[in-house]
Amino acid sequence: MSDATKPLEEYIVMPVPTLKELERDQLNSDVLKVDPEADSTESDDEGFVLWLATLSLQDKLDLQTNENIDAVLPDVTLEYDDAEDSLSDAVPSNRARDVEQSVHLTNAPAEKPPSNSTVSRRQVGSSEAVSQGTDSDDARKIISWPPQPTAALGDLRSYAYPATAGSGVRIYVVDNFVDVSSAINLAPDNEWFTAQPPSPPRTPSFRHAGCVTSKIPGLRHGIAKEATIVPVLNSPTMYWTAKQITRVGNEILRRRNQDPNSRHVVNMSWGGKWAPGTNPKYKTDLIRSLRNLASGEAVLVVATGNAGRDHPEFNRIPGTLKPAVPSMILVGGVDNTGLKSLSSQGIPGVAWLDVSAPGAGVPCDFANNDALSGTSFAAPAVAGVAALLLASEHYLDIKAAYANASPDETDGAFVKRWIVGNAWSRTPAGPIVAWNGVVSNIACVAADSQQVIGGSPSLRPRQLAQCPAACPPVPPPCVENGCKGVVTGPPGSDIAECTAAFPGCTCTPQDITPGHCGPVPGPCEEQNCQGAANNGPGSNTAACTAAFVGCLCTPSANTPGYCGPELGPCEQ
Repeated sequence: MSDATKPLEEYIVMPVPTLKELERDQLNSDVLKVDPEADSTESDDEGFVLWLATLSLQDKLDLQTNENIDAVLPDVTLEYDDAEDSLSDAVPSNRARDVEQSVHLTNAPAEKPPSNSTVSRRQVGSSEAVSQGTDSDDARKIISWPPQPTAALGDLRSYAYPATAGSGVRIYVVDNFVDVSSAINLAPDNEWFTAQPPSPPRTPSFRHAGCVTSKIPGLRHGIAKEATIVPVLNSPTMYWTAKQITRVGNEILRRRNQDPNSRHVVNMSWGGKWAPGTNPKYKTDLIRSLRNLASGEAVLVVATGNAGRDHPEFNRIPGTLKPAVPSMILVGGVDNTGLKSLSSQGIPGVAWLDVSAPGAGVPCDFANNDALSGTSFAAPAVAGVAALLLASEHYLDIKAAYANASPDETDGAFVKRWIVGNAWSRTPAGPIVAWNGVVSNIACVAADSQQVIGGSPSLRPRQLAQCPAACPPVPPPCVENGCKGVVTGPPGSDIAECTAAFPGCTCTPQDITPGHCGPVPGPCEEQNCQGAANNGPGSNTAACTAAFVGCLCTPSANTPGYCGPELGPCEQ
């Protein structure tokens, strides 16, 4: 077959990186002479342009002689591995959605640091509300599991999260299909990125995109329920992948220019691998598209693929481009015990993987509540955590107070540091798993009551909100309600210190309740320590005062006291 009779093919026309504006205009004219219907994409920040032209072999050879053209390469199809995401056993459910509750948390006075201390700079006061679902799945609860060594996932009654819930943050969900059947808070249709061949604009039956989307603002299983979702239809061809990423990057830059405080997250639960012998110039242009995306300070969250926990190599894109785009957050998957599941790739000791999230049997907001597995469904959980941080009314304070803070650090780079720095291993043998920064006292989410109440102390930059202890239906003695050390003694003593720690909580002081130490230690009865120490006949002073570590109570002969529930009156 002669060159003239060979069929036309689609080629990506790649200009030289140093192309100037006039040269770019001339090159655009040259390409359009060959293919008047050639498509083009141009980045706003990186200043590069690509064309997709339908060419004969001779057209291709002629264009390659142009000094302003770096390469003319076929528009290859990436080897996607979405098929490795699998359907797990369905988790039946008859609930329409989680019942979420929130109340306002008030500030408690912070401790005054010494004059030469930097604690005050690092403390971030919180006045945000904390919401929690009343029937959360473990894949959500694990995200709000605070780093408390003595706590277990079973101790958590629900998923707790800041009530701002990602409000005002736009999350661009890049997927090979668009399924919005199980999502809420969608951007208007005219803001979607779907106008591209060869995929159809909407495929509601495709479960992958539906589950990915529902993990962020889903009615039942969302991590950041108030975030706004912007669907982005991707394509398995190299040109359209670069084009869509570039279009999203341009949109984010435009919005940042209009409002420097706008916040953006991009979730990429897609991936492919380089076929053997792939021309490295493809990689160069995809890197430039991703850099354009990151230039608008967007947080980039990427699923790592599902080749297995002990896979000897890491060859999935876009994750393999992390050295060139270091702000990308690469997400692996764990089961609900915190162990690696089918997903996490990479050679031990090579830091490809940044953080993990539940990715095994993840419930989705489908009508039958089916569960799917794969890093595709771990990544949006991390994207949701990013939205929670960006939506915090204290975000700029947290960013400024964080260790090694820099005024020039982009949102994307800082949010990555915060998420990775906050992550912790849920089991000794597992990787670090994302945590949403809600400091939830286990009593808060384990109690039978669904009410969240109490005072919030000033927070460290690692924290987004403080979830104080909840009141049980029948208030027990204060000591059993977590008030030990801040409550008063027997009836007749001042109980203000007890109830101040739990507004709305009615603690019931008993004779056996340990007491509160005043600012100037004196005789126990003067410090409301009455009932806690006695030096009468046969008393065990050591046992009595052990209840007041740090308290310099001075027992006197006439102090009638109690040592605790086991010992009883000291004289006994």
